[in-house]
Amino acid sequence: MSYQLVKSNPNVYKLLDALNRNASDVEMWTACKDAERDDTLFIGLSGEGAGIYARATVASTPTLETPDDEFWVDPAGPRKPTWMSRLATFENFSQHPVLERILTAIPALSRVSKLLHSQGSAYYLTDEEGRAIDSLISP
Repeated sequence: MSYQLVKSNPNVYKLLDALNRNASDVEMWTACKDAERDDTLFIGLSGEGAGIYARATVASTPTLETPDDEFWVDPAGPRKPTWMSRLATFENFSQHPVLERILTAIPALSRVSKLLHSQGSAYYLTDEEGRAIDSLISP
């Protein structure tokens, strides 16, 4: 089992709208290319309000998919294929996210805070980082 951070840029994708509208029926999400069953995905947001807003468990190996839903900032814009996995579980805690200010206050999570603002959308986390985030979500 590994931990991954997948994030959305608010200038490209309306993550909070997607989470609040589809929370009960989320079946697939972006994952790292080599994700495996039982990996944990932390779903984050970059930009203003940066933080971690949901957690999911991977149910399948990823496939290259072209995402197509109504939450893109530019609905007519091109979609590039991305690695996506089916999910076994999905927890939306967007009403009480783990915000960047909390992440930066914990030395073991300083890299996670930086990843929220870096290029790219999917990153592997260390076991220490994953367990630390889990403890913030489920104390």
